[in-house]
Amino acid sequence: CLLRRIPIVLRPEGNDEARSSGRRILRQTIRSLFLKWLYSRVHRFLAVGSLSRRHFLAHGGHADAVFSSPYSVDNEVFLASAKGKGNKRDAKFYHGPLEIIFCGKLIERKDPLTLVRAFNILAKSHDCRLMIVGDGELRADVERAVAPSIRNRVEFHGFVNQNGLAAFYSR
Repeated sequence: CLLRRIPIVLRPEGNDEARSSGRRILRQTIRSLFLKWLYSRVHRFLAVGSLSRRHFLAHGGHADAVFSSPYSVDNEVFLASAKGKGNKRDAKFYHGPLEIIFCGKLIERKDPLTLVRAFNILAKSHDCRLMIVGDGELRADVERAVAPSIRNRVEFHGFVNQNGLAAFYSR
């Protein structure tokens, strides 16, 4: 790309939040120098979110080269998966238990503990279920936060690739 002068468009998946704590100064410095060298050659940077944007700018990227490129979902995939399965929500009025699904990393920024605390309260007076699809550093804390009396109404499924999420959304 560099020799042929082909423009580089970069969409990395990372950010600096997970890397900053406990990392050796020399390793951080080398990484930062490499990223500054790399990013000085990037023509456009596609930021997944605000942390990705901040990462790029912190390592020498130019603000006018950053474009938002959030994760997106092809709803047609989920709709096609749900069709023909007798999806219980196809009925005009659905009278089953309230089902709540959380899909994402179990990390502090996404605050899954607040969801579980709220579900503990909701489950006292409502017929409801909670599915947690994802994994992360807070998984053990989230599992412990589920009230013992309602553990049978909470399912933990761990990490699931996006192509496997349709099965959870169409339940």
